[in-house]
Amino acid sequence: EPFAGRWGRRFSDAEGRGYLFFKHTRKAGGTSLRSYFFRALEHHDSSRTFDLSPVARAGFESGELDRTRQGEYLRRMYERRREKTEERRRATAKARKEGEASMPSYDVRYVEQEFDAMDWQCPMVDPRWNNSLRVVTLRHPIERHFSEFFFSGPGRQHELNKTLLYKNRTYTDELAGFIQEHFPLWMEENHAYPQRKKPEGMAKERWEKTQRPFGRYYTDNFQLRSLAGCSSGDCLDEYDLDEAEKDGMLDRLANPADADNCTFYFIAADEPFDSCHKIPDPEACPGGCDGPCFYESLARGPVTREHLVRAARSLDSFDAVLVTDRL
Repeated sequence: EPFAGRWGRRFSDAEGRGYLFFKHTRKAGGTSLRSYFFRALEHHDSSRTFDLSPVARAGFESGELDRTRQGEYLRRMYERRREKTEERRRATAKARKEGEASMPSYDVRYVEQEFDAMDWQCPMVDPRWNNSLRVVTLRHPIERHFSEFFFSGPGRQHELNKTLLYKNRTYTDELAGFIQEHFPLWMEENHAYPQRKKPEGMAKERWEKTQRPFGRYYTDNFQLRSLAGCSSGDCLDEYDLDEAEKDGMLDRLANPADADNCTFYFIAADEPFDSCHKIPDPEACPGGCDGPCFYESLARGPVTREHLVRAARSLDSFDAVLVTDRL
């Protein structure tokens, strides 16, 4: 299928309703790409991601948000959104009156999956996949691990000065010594396997969250695992699950709209809120998330050639695979 024009064709086939599914591989340029998607959706005026959450709407209407930089941005964005909606309404009414084809109107839901593995069978079992434009980012695994190490691992304690790197011998030697000391220890806490011991002083709730293998720490074969998750079928036999746990996973697969994780929408300081976003809000999002592949998927334990085959099949189903060379 030609890539040019695929946006319109894909969502037209979905009868005006579709998804922009972004498999956000951590530390592979995903945040920059998210900003690009935001601008693209704003340009096409085709996404519900501009709706404010109930909390943000209340603050907007009371004037409370106006006292913050974020609130000022939201007010400008919201007013612009209303103006563009009105312009579209007038243009559509005029086109109908003159007997012309009305402007295409899409309801595109932006779906971003970052902290979980994607079920490798999702393209085959989730009908919403066919109504999605699918994008994934990848990066050289060593570069990606080093980026995570300096962004959220022990390396964040060491200021990385690229101006001095390789130009100041003392600085470069000190940095090399720091990496040699701390990087192997960081790798020993491999989150591809359940951690053996809760760090002293860490709250139980926080410890449970850090058990997720696709967060801000080292996980071997990170990118492969993120595309080779298992939610049903024979691959579940690779995990030590009792029948109740298996039935629970299959039930969530059969009822994906009841997923625990809410769809990842834009919630950064310079971007709008949405009622379903990164942080699950049972009041704002009682029905869970509406988006492909947003159900539990397992990706822990030893990696075999079969996992590589699954990841390759997942990758083959994307419309665009963007490889980050250097960041």
